Amino acid sequence: GPDFNLSASPTSLNVNAGTNGNSTITITATNGLNAVYTLSVSNLPSGVAATFTNNPNTGSQSLLTLTASNSVTSGTTNVTVIATAGLISHTKTIALTLVGPTNTPPVLAPIANQTVNVGQTVAFTASATDTNQPPQTLTFALLAGAANATLNPNSGAFSFRPLVTQANSTNNFRLKVSDNGSPSLSATQNFAVVVNPLVAPTVSNVSVAGGQFGFSINGQ
Repeated sequence: GPDFNLSASPTSLNVNAGTNGNSTITITATNGLNAVYTLSVSNLPSGVAATFTNNPNTGSQSLLTLTASNSVTSGTTNVTVIATAGLISHTKTIALTLVGPTNTPPVLAPIANQTVNVGQTVAFTASATDTNQPPQTLTFALLAGAANATLNPNSGAFSFRPLVTQANSTNNFRLKVSDNGSPSLSATQNFAVVVNPLVAPTVSNVSVAGGQFGFSINGQ
């Protein structure tokens, strides 16, 4: 009796995240079938959309486009193309291999060396960027440096107030930022905080007047 054949070319597609792949769907009527054909797709993986050109059609070619979002998961799925004409229906399987987004490392902006006196506070917020979409979570860590320095792991806010015992010292720090991709990637920056030596105070302007002894003290 009247029927039709359904074919797809190619029958396997490799699609990277954020791109698309195409397969030509061909319908060929047999035994005098004269019908209108409707195309659809089932078993689409999450994050993939399907569109057809020339759908429905009266028995010709249609271009199937499978579009992957930026966050699809890697893997292979057998996508089913369905063609229906009245009570007649045929299917064709296309092996769709998805390649998920490639993780890129974050970039940590350079951090300048600083020179301070005892009791002064060095404070800044580390600046990091990551090109991955959707945006990843960045975490900061202090790998090396003075024990009394602090770093907020979420914001990258750094603070260091040298103690008297840290006068006349060079404190080398190593700061790291990591993303939560798979695998996790990171970037580091090194910087130094030089603490000036203590300067001995000086006494000046010594005077005695009106039964009072006066003087001035200068220094840190």
